[in-house]
Amino acid sequence: MKRLQFSLGPVQSFVSQARRTRDLWAGSFLLSYLSGQAMDATIRHQGKIVFPIVTDGSGHISDPLLEAIHHNKLPGPRIGTLPNRFAAEIPGDFQPLWCVEAVQRSWAMIAEAVWTHFVAPAAHLGSQTRAIWDRQIAHFWEVQWVLGEDPNLLDRRKNWRSHVYPGEAGRKCRMMPQWQEISGHGSDPRKRDAFWKAIRTKTDRLDLEDGEELSAMALVKRLFPRVANHAIGWPVQVSYRSTVDFAVQPWVREQCRVNADLCVKFAETAKPFHTRKSLPPSLEAIGNTQPALKGFLQVDANALNRHTLLNEALWEPNTAPLRASLAEQLRAFRSYPDTYYAVLLMDGDHLGRLLRQRDVRDVSRALAHFTEGVPAIVSRHDGELIYAGGDDVLALFTVVDAVTAAQALHDLYQAVIQDMGTVSAAIVYAHAHAPLTEVIHHAHHVLDHIAKNRNGRNSLALSVWNSSGPDTTWVTRWEYLADTQGHHLNWLVQRVGSQMSSQFLFKIRDLESKLSAMPDDDLWEHLMTYELNQTRHDTVHAEDKTPAQIISREIVQLSHGTQRPDPPGSVSPYQDLLYVIHFLAKRERSHV
Repeated sequence: MKRLQFSLGPVQSFVSQARRTRDLWAGSFLLSYLSGQAMDATIRHQGKIVFPIVTDGSGHISDPLLEAIHHNKLPGPRIGTLPNRFAAEIPGDFQPLWCVEAVQRSWAMIAEAVWTHFVAPAAHLGSQTRAIWDRQIAHFWEVQWVLGEDPNLLDRRKNWRSHVYPGEAGRKCRMMPQWQEISGHGSDPRKRDAFWKAIRTKTDRLDLEDGEELSAMALVKRLFPRVANHAIGWPVQVSYRSTVDFAVQPWVREQCRVNADLCVKFAETAKPFHTRKSLPPSLEAIGNTQPALKGFLQVDANALNRHTLLNEALWEPNTAPLRASLAEQLRAFRSYPDTYYAVLLMDGDHLGRLLRQRDVRDVSRALAHFTEGVPAIVSRHDGELIYAGGDDVLALFTVVDAVTAAQALHDLYQAVIQDMGTVSAAIVYAHAHAPLTEVIHHAHHVLDHIAKNRNGRNSLALSVWNSSGPDTTWVTRWEYLADTQGHHLNWLVQRVGSQMSSQFLFKIRDLESKLSAMPDDDLWEHLMTYELNQTRHDTVHAEDKTPAQIISREIVQLSHGTQRPDPPGSVSPYQDLLYVIHFLAKRERSHV
């Protein structure tokens, strides 16, 4: 028997280049599905997948996605569970090109389904559209394989950079800008508009917006869910919560609790905007127990924000009077929805080293248990799971649920992996209108370069991306996130965050800039205690006034999870930490 190591890419440029949450899901699912096709080809030619573990103790396929592919057990799952690389034991006459052909064949079938249903009827309005489509589909995937036991062989093979994309002229794709959009009318906007208008007539109203001119790969990602039953043999979810949905969700939950009558009245006026199709578990539960609120739960998230309602560019002109009326009704709620949501990325630390040092089967079996437990945790925290395979997780959450969900996922990982390794994560709190592709790229940067490299792994990094771009990032090790009483971050946010005024933050920043060397912990505790007493809001009720010294001590304890550069004490970790606490506390208060 020989050892095959196989990899399919590009990963980040295919998955993270997304304009919508559905694009993000489709990219990760298709990558996992095509990797599964290569695994299936290996198994059908008497190979055995040794990483990841995809079979149970009796040798039967246990991974749900691979089971659907291999045994045609339908319907298959809607979440990708297979990583983009695997290792297998293969017989001497095995041909790795069988795996390559399986990937290309399945990809061609998926692409052809999208072409047939959506592009072919409009192709006559394009210029060389079929040629552009075929060129892009045929040359996109980077399929790499090696034969040999050394786990480093595949990485060394990837360093050859032998996959070269063809030159792409003309007008570029709005989602994947290194590729040409498929109309071919680069310099003729009227013909280009006619082509894309013809495609939009074949899609749902929300599938393709005006001005979205896409490449073949981007169009497959966007429209694949519509033809999944034909392309892969089972239907997948078509509607996914938008970033705006996540931003408004805590506010909707709270208004249903405290302003039910206003919610019912608002929903009655907003009937033309009852367009939300996908709800998180907590909102589903509200609708089931209080049927009168179902209409409010279905209102388009954009119709719950006064500024968005009054933005004429986002709506049909004939809706102006209705939108004005809704904007006025929103005043009665006396609070407004948030505009931020959260992206969570999680990844095991030193997995390659772990696979070299420990039994691959033990590691892979533990990771399989982790993957199995992820969906329930994400659902319990009202999240949207995009991908869960091996040690990787990508999910979306509300701002107020993200850290708790990350802690639960970390605890599950450590429970199954035990002493074999650790896991790091990044949460980016992003403005709902920030470009999704850039937010995902930033999340990868925060995970790889801050949580892992800068803070020594086994860390959680929190980053805020406001309407103008990345703002503040703070990182800590998991063991410092909370003590046994649940203090530290959540305690500071929920109990005392409202007492940290902007003036307090400015005072601490000013102190940092004036001190040539950072004081020790005791002195910082005294400094913060003094400044908090000086700047605390007078409106804070006496019974809510946690002693400033206790607050300062918790801040100092929490700061110990951030590694400080040499020389020790040269940089204070407090400014970023305090900003994150202040940011999260504002969100907590706005929903209560």
